[in-house]
Amino acid sequence: MAKSETKSKPKENYQYNPKRRKLAKIYSRQKLIMSFGSGILFPLLVICALFFTGALENIASWSLSFGKILGIVIFVFVISAIIQILEFPLYFYSNFIYEHKYSLSNQKFPAWLKDYGKETFISYLMTIPLQTITAYLIISTKYWWLCVAGINVAFDIFTMLIYPTVILPFLYKLEPYKDKNELKVIFSILKKVGAKDIKHIKVQKESEKSNKVNAFFAGFGKTKTIVFYDNLLNGFTKREVRTVIAHELGHYVHKDIDRTIIFDAIKSVLVFFLADRIIRNSFAVEIIPLHLVPIISAILIVIGVTIMPISMAYSRKLENAADKFALDTVKDPLAQISTEKRLSDHDLVDERPNKFIEFWFYSHPCTEERIRRVKVWMEENKIKG
Repeated sequence: MAKSETKSKPKENYQYNPKRRKLAKIYSRQKLIMSFGSGILFPLLVICALFFTGALENIASWSLSFGKILGIVIFVFVISAIIQILEFPLYFYSNFIYEHKYSLSNQKFPAWLKDYGKETFISYLMTIPLQTITAYLIISTKYWWLCVAGINVAFDIFTMLIYPTVILPFLYKLEPYKDKNELKVIFSILKKVGAKDIKHIKVQKESEKSNKVNAFFAGFGKTKTIVFYDNLLNGFTKREVRTVIAHELGHYVHKDIDRTIIFDAIKSVLVFFLADRIIRNSFAVEIIPLHLVPIISAILIVIGVTIMPISMAYSRKLENAADKFALDTVKDPLAQISTEKRLSDHDLVDERPNKFIEFWFYSHPCTEERIRRVKVWMEENKIKG
């Protein structure tokens, strides 16, 4: 259904498709359950099973027989691989079979498997060294929690820096945005909001993989880049795309990346410190042995889920501010409402989820809340709809 929409020229002032709304309720609910299962519940169960069967201690003992540094690398790799292999059936169903069921994926299995391999490669290439350093610090110093928090912040900054120039081109086909007339409009908006240093505007060939739409701002310094999914450019009107651009520029102007880094840094120190206290009080150890490192990961997952409403509330606050910025910049509220409705139908987003679910798990305000805020803005600015 999403495919057919992108083939014809999109019309202005989009209205909800009732059939898509019904599908969105089912898709969103089941997708959330699967994401919770694969990203949170399943790793917890695997780690607990490995711990209570004694497998963690045996794997740690065997790994350390190769020496401390190499042993830690082996241990981290083996535990990561075990979790990933056991999780693969659920991941495959959620990200391939289920996406095809709702016509959101365009990939054949070989192409999907190739992408899965590339994602796994880049993930292991970047996270195994990070996890190795983390594990080394955990088993070597009482103040690992402070060191690891700092290293994680540095890692996040490094990832953001190389994402548009290294990671993104490795995973997706990119091309320059070629609509010269619209480029003039985009650069005029950039100039208007004081973002003249953003020189790169790329189109991500998402249509080769899925029918989903997105746009995002990435990078620091000379790597600053605005990226559009080709599905967005093909399936949305130019007015709608401009509201999306303005929203992303809102994040840039408000320095949301910097603010998020600071927020995450503070959160990391507190969370890692709490995990350290829990593990020491639970196992009465001065220096934490290697086989308990995955238990710390499990504790971090539990803490993360517990404090998730705080993180999500902060994220929603930033998103609301970016929406407001888009309204103040483009001044096209009807196009912004149309964008929200079309996006919800296109990606099968539940426009009005359960309040508790939104409070706990949603990083963005729900569609109806975003539309409500647009209408409030229209009333404040005496604009009739």
